[in-house]
Amino acid sequence: MPGAGFSDICGCGELIDRTVNDIKNDRIGHAYIIDGNDADSVYDFALDFAAAVLCTGEGMIPCGRCPSCVKLEAGSHPDVKIIERGERASVGVDKSRMMREDAAIIPSESERKIYIVRDAEKMTASAENALLLSLEEPPSYVLYLLLTTDISSLLPTVRSRASAIHMRAPTKDETLDFVKRTCGSKFGGGDWGEIYLLSGGSPRLAAEYVKNEKKLAARLAEKSKARELLAAMLSGGGSAYTGVYRLGRMKSDAAMTLLSDMKCALRDMIAAKRSASAENVFYKSRSEALSAGGNYSAAGLMRSLDCVTDAEEMIKSNVSPTAAMMALAVGIKNSVYSKK
Repeated sequence: MPGAGFSDICGCGELIDRTVNDIKNDRIGHAYIIDGNDADSVYDFALDFAAAVLCTGEGMIPCGRCPSCVKLEAGSHPDVKIIERGERASVGVDKSRMMREDAAIIPSESERKIYIVRDAEKMTASAENALLLSLEEPPSYVLYLLLTTDISSLLPTVRSRASAIHMRAPTKDETLDFVKRTCGSKFGGGDWGEIYLLSGGSPRLAAEYVKNEKKLAARLAEKSKARELLAAMLSGGGSAYTGVYRLGRMKSDAAMTLLSDMKCALRDMIAAKRSASAENVFYKSRSEALSAGGNYSAAGLMRSLDCVTDAEEMIKSNVSPTAAMMALAVGIKNSVYSKK
């Protein structure tokens, strides 16, 4: 959430300095596409961008103390609208029409009215086309912030009518330095390398794991379960089917998390066999990934990775997680022990 001087943003110092300078010198446009690989960081940046534009304090912007900053922090600023898809798979045309109609109403308290569209890459074509007119001829007080993790998925006509802001991914050192600085006292001598892997490089998620012991423990348990089940499936023995049976009636979300972890583990195994310098996303070291990969061929592991993707598609098609996992066990066994 907004803080003094973009305090929640990690690894984007130059971008922040440039953005703040443009805001202070009144050089901002009417629409921006904010693109980055971490949706949480993109959202944090957008909130701070909005706060800085509306801030009425002095000195550092956003100040975090003026009435505008306080209201935005509380999620109650009347001139900042957060557009989300909610439970829907996409952002529909109704959202674009709502923004267009609402934009005709002048701001309540500020000089600007800001629309923050989350998951813009999931806007339907109709929604994007409905937004085009607003992007072409917006009222002078309107600012659109379209947030995405895949700018290439937006229509060229939309991309051509908004300035692009690309947020680079912070390095591992930047992420861990940021988390240690902001909440490291809550973690003491914990395993920072594991925290980074669990977060997928997301500073916000890493901070959440540091601050929430129960959430961290639950995530570690999920990862351990994936490691053990994958090892059983790669072994080709009956323990794989026993392991699936012990999972019980899993919910689809839990099964998808399990499969995602298994994919990350397989990618590390394959990368470790092919390169001495590949960065791990699941195992803490190359030697650990090599040990897990055993004597299985890289080709067999690649076929196993495809099987995990197939299992994900089965669940998305409403096949029961248990049936998908059983099929995966058979697929992985055939993949690693194939003579091809």
